[in-house]
Amino acid sequence: MHRLQKTGREGPALKSAAAWIRFAVIVIAASAADLWTKAWAQHWLETGNRYADAQGAPRHSLPLLDLLWQANHGAVFGIGQHRTGLFIVFTLAALGLLAWLYAQSRRRAFIMQIMLSLIVAGALGNLYDRVTFGFVRDFLRLKATADWAFWGGPEGYLWPYVFNVADVWISIGVVGLAILWLLGEPVCGQKCAGGKEQSEAETQKKPSPSSPSDKAS
Repeated sequence: MHRLQKTGREGPALKSAAAWIRFAVIVIAASAADLWTKAWAQHWLETGNRYADAQGAPRHSLPLLDLLWQANHGAVFGIGQHRTGLFIVFTLAALGLLAWLYAQSRRRAFIMQIMLSLIVAGALGNLYDRVTFGFVRDFLRLKATADWAFWGGPEGYLWPYVFNVADVWISIGVVGLAILWLLGEPVCGQKCAGGKEQSEAETQKKPSPSSPSDKAS
């Protein structure tokens, strides 16, 4: 056991009940936060609300964010407008891949599992919107502006795109996984990452067949 912990090959999360409990808790909590904030935004920001004027400009904002309702019929950056079916299929495929990566992650790779769980929660939140409403409910925009940010419209927004909490979860997860990858953190557990090392170690342990000359001597 000590050797497995030291080498980081303690086995995949697939067989760890604790790892799946972590997964369920994070996904449920993060998805609930996303869906609750979207419901709030849809109620207060979509029509005749006290937070936006008739042109949709925000009347109310948080310290770093504007509250601005937008029904996004596309994906990130607004690309692929009105291709909801394609995005649903893509999201389902991505969820399958994420679930496999989680199952094959090392059972004690806590940070990696948190990142994967956040991506799953964000994907589920936006999938729910596309299936239920036919669009994604966005309502947050960063207030940061600069005179040289020509891509940000007349106001010069550094990030002009409107987003939601699900997008935040996905962004945190993707950035976190990228950092772990740069640090050399293995994605898979013993089955898919350590299998080669294990087979090599077993090969080294096996005695080499003795030659006839050795037996004669």
